[in-house]
Amino acid sequence: MIWSAITASYYKVIREISAGIKFVTEMDAALTEIGMVTNQTREQTVGLAKEYNNLAKEMKVLTSEITSGAVEFYRQDLSQEEVMKRLKVTTMYSKVANVEFGQSGELLTATVNSMGVSIERAADVFLYLGDATATSGEEMGKGFSKTSGAAAALGVEFEKVASWIAVISSKTRESAESIGHSINTMLSRFSRLTET
Repeated sequence: MIWSAITASYYKVIREISAGIKFVTEMDAALTEIGMVTNQTREQTVGLAKEYNNLAKEMKVLTSEITSGAVEFYRQDLSQEEVMKRLKVTTMYSKVANVEFGQSGELLTATVNSMGVSIERAADVFLYLGDATATSGEEMGKGFSKTSGAAAALGVEFEKVASWIAVISSKTRESAESIGHSINTMLSRFSRLTET
């Protein structure tokens, strides 16, 4: 029994050391990538790591999630302030809508970039309509990602399209992607109408 207890604790220590090395390696790779994208020095990116760790503690998520999200946002040529704001909103949306962090970043970014709305507005509308109808914030984001381009091209208001998705989803319980594609098709057909 003593031998098995010693062996178990030995392997536990080895697993924890391996996990720590993996974390440090992933963090270093992400910080290097941020440095390359933003032209920051190693010292500046180390300062960012502390900010990401504090945000991760505040939001009760993994630092690696925050760091990988930051890499994606920096690739969009956003300022440090905008990256931190998007990380915070994306994390909240991810937790409330029960969506994986990376996917929530993609859904919100697609909406923000195509419709020209703030990330807070996009997350608030998706979560509100998801709660107000028999759908979810995740379904709202997925549905909207399929139709945002056509809606933006026609100048249809963000909230109007989001409300269409919410109502159709709550009544039909079709998949969010299917609803988004359907609305996208209708909007595309409207755009081809000409005066007769």
